[in-house]
Amino acid sequence: MKLNEFILGLSQAEKRYFTRFSVFQKLGKTNYMKLFLSYKKGKQENYVKKELGENYSALLKQQLKNKVLESLRYFHRKSIPFNSENQLLQNAFVLKNRGYWPEAKKALQKAKIKSNNHGSFMHAYSDLAFVQSRLSKNGIEQLIENWDLEVNAQLKLQEIVLQMDKKYLEISLLNKEIESARKPIHKKLLTTYITNLESFKKAAVKSDYSLLYYHYNLGLSNYLLGNITVSYKAMNTIYRLVNSNSYLLNLRKDLILRSMANRVLCTIVVGDFSLAKTHLNDLASIPTPTTFYASYKKYLSYVLELMIFSKTGNYIGGVNSFNEYSVQKKNFISSVSIETFIYQEDIYETFYYANCLYKSGAKRKAILLMFEFVSLMKNTDKKDAYSAARFFYLVLLIELNDDELIYAELRSVERFLKEQKLFFSVEKILLQFVKNLMIKNTSYQIRAHYNALIDDLEKLKEDSFERNAFIYFDFLDWAKAKVASF
Repeated sequence: MKLNEFILGLSQAEKRYFTRFSVFQKLGKTNYMKLFLSYKKGKQENYVKKELGENYSALLKQQLKNKVLESLRYFHRKSIPFNSENQLLQNAFVLKNRGYWPEAKKALQKAKIKSNNHGSFMHAYSDLAFVQSRLSKNGIEQLIENWDLEVNAQLKLQEIVLQMDKKYLEISLLNKEIESARKPIHKKLLTTYITNLESFKKAAVKSDYSLLYYHYNLGLSNYLLGNITVSYKAMNTIYRLVNSNSYLLNLRKDLILRSMANRVLCTIVVGDFSLAKTHLNDLASIPTPTTFYASYKKYLSYVLELMIFSKTGNYIGGVNSFNEYSVQKKNFISSVSIETFIYQEDIYETFYYANCLYKSGAKRKAILLMFEFVSLMKNTDKKDAYSAARFFYLVLLIELNDDELIYAELRSVERFLKEQKLFFSVEKILLQFVKNLMIKNTSYQIRAHYNALIDDLEKLKEDSFERNAFIYFDFLDWAKAKVASF
């Protein structure tokens, strides 16, 4: 990470706390503070290096980084996951070393109760046994009597937590490739995944952490399979779970923010835009104590809002939203890797912003945007998105009425579909439609081609898998609009 960007990204409260922290540690006139203040003011690295002269070094930057992190740990000590349990364990250590064994036992028992929700107490069992060994005979006997049962219960709890983590990795890996299942292999993988996940359902309820992951895994896998209602129900359960157990937000802020974004996405997919806006407000109300997560939440909200604008026909609103957020987006994007962190969100943004541009009259800007996507994303793992982009680009070229470009792109798309084995019903229908347009037609024949396209696509929208092809761009709505314009 770049230390200057890290410090510049601190909230005002975090910066003030570091200043007080540095006074307490008597860092006021040190090179640490000189470097910190330079970064805080947004000075460039070359200027800072020249300003500090021989005092500037990689070691100084590393030491400042450690001091800033130490300060942040103190500032966020209440919200750091497992912190309350760790404090109790530390208290037990201090009390035990001073001979207060009964008090140490109480602290360990409290830590056990707190940590049971995420299955993390195993490492403290030895301490509990050691402390109890110095206390009453009855206590030792009771601990021995319950030992195997307690340890087995903890092992099983830890096992289910780790299983949910593994299932999360599995569904995340598949989601790197697809946003919806259309290939038979993907349908089979998802069906098997969900069946396997269901076998953990009873065990998952034993801790809030594993339950959180169970519902996220269930929701995402069903979304990819096209079971939007089931997916929405799972994300809604997470919303209720977090509301009644707020500490979960500190455990997995990113997961919960994505869950709430997926909750909005499900309502957009089914066309309930009123509910989507309500859930968008719920997403906005989630507390984000760090500037990074505040920025991430803002980006998610912006992309979802852009989708709503596009889906509800408020195309000017979508373009304005893009323009208004552009500076904030630039600052946020500079702090993350698009390829690893907001890959899918970035794809959605591209499609829906391009659609808003196209529908608001800025066709050439939309064409340029999709041309860049098609050119730069050739090696993307998201072949479904890339396929949709190629056909969306073809649609825009049809709007431009440039036969030469259309013909060249048509041949390129056909080669791509053959290479990737993506010849599904939607692709075949769209490909044949464009080929028909390439033949010199009368106005009557052109209208007939569009009407035939509408009939074919309407049938496919009833198919739970084929309708997934309309996630990025609604080719059916486009065809209907063209017929209405004749």
